[in-house]
Amino acid sequence: MLNFAFYTCFSFQWNLFENVLRKLITRLSVAGLLSQSLVAKLSTKGTARFLDLLHNEVFPASPFVAVLPVPGWAGDFEQLGYADLKAVRELRNGLVHGIDDPSITAEDALEKQRRYDRAMWMLRTFAANVQHETVRMLGAAGTSLDS
Repeated sequence: MLNFAFYTCFSFQWNLFENVLRKLITRLSVAGLLSQSLVAKLSTKGTARFLDLLHNEVFPASPFVAVLPVPGWAGDFEQLGYADLKAVRELRNGLVHGIDDPSITAEDALEKQRRYDRAMWMLRTFAANVQHETVRMLGAAGTSLDS
């Protein structure tokens, strides 16, 4: 049951993440804040290409940057970036396209939970970064997400 929950929730959350990003970028496009050539590139199929464009071309700086508190007594932090997002995407693709074994991943239950929690925290944070920058750009142009 844990494997089914891990697989289903992980894939569903990734799809939500991707849909939110696409809707936010569409809003920038509708507001005329992206060049036509960039809009054309963004509309091509492929999540990897879409994320690369968000990372490199859409915003002045990559929205795929965060600091994650590491659980434990030491009060450490982990720097997350675009490579971490790509790793989550690769795991999601492996879950969707490559499950050959009912164990899904080799980790035990606690490690699966840790991996899931870390990935979902990252997706929420990166989506919030994209939303923040989208709102900032729309505001500078005199519009908002609601318009």
